[in-house]
Amino acid sequence: MTVTTRDGATIAGRIIAESDNGLTLRSAIDAEEIVTRANIASFTASSVSLIPDGLEQTMTKGEVANLIAFLRQDFAPAETTR
Repeated sequence: MTVTTRDGATIAGRIIAESDNGLTLRSAIDAEEIVTRANIASFTASSVSLIPDGLEQTMTKGEVANLIAFLRQDFAPAETTR
């Protein structure tokens, strides 16, 4: 997702939270950015991955397997019991 703010800033990341008031994006370097809906000029789905091009060429087969296993995980919040 790429968000352009009303002041012309561009923020790229994946949406990790969304509310009536805004979006929280996480960048490729794991930084979080909160953007209020009032400050969003436009947003578009990105056509490229946040993973750097050619990264897999620097990884061992085991590292690629670990990455795939990580990406397949279910990141839904765990329910808490009281």
